[in-house]
This record gives sequence, C-alpha cells and structure tokens, in this order.
Amino acid sequence: MEKSHYHRQGSLDGLCGHYAIVNALTVCGALKGWRKQQAMLLEIWDRHKELYEGMYFYEMRRVIHYLQRSRKWPAGVAAHALSENGTVQRNRDEYLKQIFSERNVQCAVIQVQRCEDDWEDHWLVIKRSIGRLQFIDSVDQNGRKIIRKDRTSLKMGRQKNKHSRSSMWRLIKPREAILFKSVKED
Repeated sequence: MEKSHYHRQGSLDGLCGHYAIVNALTVCGALKGWRKQQAMLLEIWDRHKELYEGMYFYEMRRVIHYLQRSRKWPAGVAAHALSENGTVQRNRDEYLKQIFSERNVQCAVIQVQRCEDDWEDHWLVIKRSIGRLQFIDSVDQNGRKIIRKDRTSLKMGRQKNKHSRSSMWRLIKPREAILFKSVKED
C-alpha cells in the first residue's frame, strides 16, 4: 500500500511568486482581509497561469506592470525593480541597506535558493523589523508563516555544492528584487 503524504504550498506547485506579490501588498497595508488577498491572487493567476514552473523575474515584472496599468493594482503602493536604480551591491549588508535606503520602501520580493529535498529557487518577501529581517514566506515552516531571522541567515550567490544541505537561504540574483513602497495619493 502506498503511503499518503500531506502537502503545503510549493510541494505541488510553483506559486511562490504569486503569493510573494500578495504578501508584499499585504505588508504595505493595501490588501486587508482574506477576500482582497484572494481576489489579487486570482488577478495574478489570470496573468500568469504557469502552475508547475513558477514565475521568473521578467514574468513577475510583466504581471506587476500589467496590474499597475489596469485598475486592479491597489492605490497607494508602487513597485519597481531594484535594478532600475543602477548598480546593485554585491555585499549582503550593503545590499540590504540599498533595498531599504529608498524612501517609503516597506518590503521587497527577493528570489532565494533553498534546500528541502533538492535545491530550488523560491520567491519570498523581506522586510525590516527593528534590527532584524522578517522573511514572509508562503511555505509554512514548522507552523510559522513569518520567520524572523538575522541578516546572517541570508547568504549571497548560488550554492556551489548541490549535495550539501543548509538551513541558509541564498540570494541568487541580487538584481532580481522588486521594491514595494507606499506612495501618497494626490
């Protein structure tokens, strides 16, 4: 008899990019309540219906640009790629300073590499919280959805040894970060 397994987001799909956008908008205070979050997730799904392969950076930018041009993007929030600001820092601490140096930046969606059964790419939200980072992740780890980490848990660059296991998350493409910021409505 085959053993049954229970699954969580990410074990059967590649929707972490979809959830990262919704979580970033929630951090910015633009999506209050489950219904608004679900409606935004469905809008994102309408623009990117790739269930298994996930979302690459250019696809995430395309979805966000479409939503910003349509009336489906929440008022009071702007999003743009970090690379639009010029050179991206390669040192982890300088990189994190760069993300949060822009005025009114609430959070960023970043792509990391992590190891569960195998090394995989993954989107999550990062925000500052009094000297620590909060990683807001769509994958429930040990019953917690918000994981508080210090900056040493984030490494720069791809893991060279595909066979080693690590609890560290590796930032694999520093240029592929999207900043979410609050903007005042005129």
